[in-house]
Amino acid sequence: MEQELTAKARVLSLAKVADLKGAEDIVMLDLRKFSFVTDFFLVMTALSQPHARALADAIQEAHPDMNRAERDRREEWTLLDYGDVVVHIFQVEARKFYALDRLWGDAPTTAYPPVKKPKRPIKPKRPKKLTVRVKTKKTARKK
Repeated sequence: MEQELTAKARVLSLAKVADLKGAEDIVMLDLRKFSFVTDFFLVMTALSQPHARALADAIQEAHPDMNRAERDRREEWTLLDYGDVVVHIFQVEARKFYALDRLWGDAPTTAYPPVKKPKRPIKPKRPKKLTVRVKTKKTARKK
């Protein structure tokens, strides 16, 4: 049980670092019931090659206890292996092509940051009525 909490805490911490560096469409896949290799996949999208590199560098700096890192030549897909969590940083087209979210579609997924529902419905504010005063010859003479 302690290992599960450690893996969950790690994936949340890694997701937070990625979010702070501007990663998009961050998804945590819980693979504990589906894989004996790792507990979580953390999948995210980088908007460019430099962005992918910056995300990987920030994650490695925040969590230096990584087992290994792999990148393809154009850095369309970067993999950071922490044992219990594997981080996948994709550029947009590579994420669509490999579709890990769909491949592991039976695994429970959680978006990061989680979308919080408001406690009570938010009522739209009514616009203020605008009063427009137009000067005419009659109103101008009265002064």
